[in-house]
Amino acid sequence: MEKIKLSEVGLTNAPSAIIGLTVDHNVAQVTVDSLSKVEYASLISGTDKMRYTQLRYGSSSGAGSRILLFVPISGLTDKVDATGVLGSLFVLRAGIEYSPMMVKADIVLFRSASRLIKDMNVTGAWGGGDGSVNFKLGHCNYNGQLYLAIKLNTEYSLTTCFQGFYTSDCVFRNVIEEDVTDWTDL
Repeated sequence: MEKIKLSEVGLTNAPSAIIGLTVDHNVAQVTVDSLSKVEYASLISGTDKMRYTQLRYGSSSGAGSRILLFVPISGLTDKVDATGVLGSLFVLRAGIEYSPMMVKADIVLFRSASRLIKDMNVTGAWGGGDGSVNFKLGHCNYNGQLYLAIKLNTEYSLTTCFQGFYTSDCVFRNVIEEDVTDWTDL
């Protein structure tokens, strides 16, 4: 088996390569740019805001509790103008100095002027010293803007990847809990 040193893999805000096994069980490094990606704009969603993606990365660094902001929700005007996400969120944290976390969470989180639709099913979860994963859907203020968000129970740097449907106004921004105000569980 061929070994690939971690120092040979470029690290930026988004992963540049994935290391895995080939069909004949050899270790290979594949650049993220060479993977097939789908960004699809739905033409019949009512407001032309719906998108689909296979790979939507986000990462954070530094210490502090994590919140992933999905989408701003102020200024919605009518029942058609919905905003939010429907898909799977993958959360990864690895390292020697702290406990790894590997989680898949299926999420529905949409808001219109008159209705909130929310559901989350955390599957395939393992994380932290005690192995517990306690994510919470909610909303909060960040830089004076109200956002739909998810609170991730980790104090360490992490990488997120979203796969599914989202509205074009989604931001997928990882922030530290200290930088938000008025967190409310949904």
